[in-house]
Amino acid sequence: MTIAIERQRARPLAAAALMTLATLLATGCGGGGASSAPAAANDAALQASQPGKLLKQVQSLLRARDQERQTAPDVPVDGIPVPGAALPVSAAGAPVSFSNTTVQEAGVDEEDLLKTDGTSVYALDAVSQTGNGALSERLLVSRRNAAGDIVPVQVLDLPADPSIYAMARGLLLAAPAHRLVALSQSLSPIGDPIPCTSTLPCPLAGAAAVFMPTAMQSKVQLQFIDLDAVGNAALGKHVAIDGRFVGSRLIGNVVFLVTTHAPRLAFELLPPVATHEEKETTLAKMTSADFLPTWQADGAAAQQLVADTDCYVQPANSSFGLQVADIPPNSGDAYPEHDHAHDGQEEVYLLLRGSADLHLPGRVVALDPETFVRVGPRTRRRLRSGENGARVLMIGAMPGRAYEPQENTPLGAPETLPCPTASTSLVTGSAPAQLP
Repeated sequence: MTIAIERQRARPLAAAALMTLATLLATGCGGGGASSAPAAANDAALQASQPGKLLKQVQSLLRARDQERQTAPDVPVDGIPVPGAALPVSAAGAPVSFSNTTVQEAGVDEEDLLKTDGTSVYALDAVSQTGNGALSERLLVSRRNAAGDIVPVQVLDLPADPSIYAMARGLLLAAPAHRLVALSQSLSPIGDPIPCTSTLPCPLAGAAAVFMPTAMQSKVQLQFIDLDAVGNAALGKHVAIDGRFVGSRLIGNVVFLVTTHAPRLAFELLPPVATHEEKETTLAKMTSADFLPTWQADGAAAQQLVADTDCYVQPANSSFGLQVADIPPNSGDAYPEHDHAHDGQEEVYLLLRGSADLHLPGRVVALDPETFVRVGPRTRRRLRSGENGARVLMIGAMPGRAYEPQENTPLGAPETLPCPTASTSLVTGSAPAQLP
């Protein structure tokens, strides 16, 4: 998303502050074939989603998530976090030099709590307290005097909503446009407290009134601040956008804002004892407005940020998964023969190092680092490595669907074979082999 923050006379905020809206998603409007034969043109995947189609997709996903909860109520439906990779080391064993601090790039500014134009210094104070103990945000303006000292010249209170919890993220300064923007993320409680489970225990007695788990809805808040010729600050427009703050950059007078949006829906706030009829009634009342993000200017009526007919949110989009497999030397039948007729996944193979043959019905293809080999969902395949082993890049996608990683692909997962069509001597009772 890009937001222009230059000041323009007699221009409405919707045009001046939100000039260009674009997603940074890497999904497109295309699709691939569904078999090993040449793919037919998929015109449907190139058309905008029809009204109501996305709603049906979301309803279907919610039913699937609810079924997962019924099967394993105490297991998080989003998966269990796993440790990240260890710090890389050099051949000598010493850690490789790296930095986790902000990386500066010429002409690209990043949000920070302190900004300066060379004369005035602007600081975002996010820990100030009001008389009743509530946190408030303030803009502190300091300026260099004739003696070269930095002296405070102004304190500007930023609007605060006592019903939400705000977390300051930083300032962006467009000095040529005489404008600042203060970025924050807010959280507001929605629905009733979340029931306690074995993975979400109840608070200790006496703390329930303060710490009872509650579903939260997030918004990104942008408070524009106008600067006069001297550098004094005055409140400008305010914009609120549904979602969580990911990051921002300022190039020239344009803010590039990245957010994510994961709405809390009425269906997911139903109590665990809700009946099937109650769940279906809640789903029937759902509209696309319940889960598509909106934005507001100065507290006015919310406006849609995207529509269900926009290409980049249509259910016909596809995504893909990447996996790098290290196969030991002379693997034989260790890599199972299989196909993906059960889930429609098509795969692409690329050899990164070593040697490997891809065994297909009626032919064997020697993989190499300069050739991508695509295999359709219904085609049986098996990889066999050479005497030096092989490292192979595998790309999988399900046309018209979001990619769903297999159970054994996350770090730390067991070496299972979830594919129901796998044929291997390593698993008793697996499907009969079809390839020589």
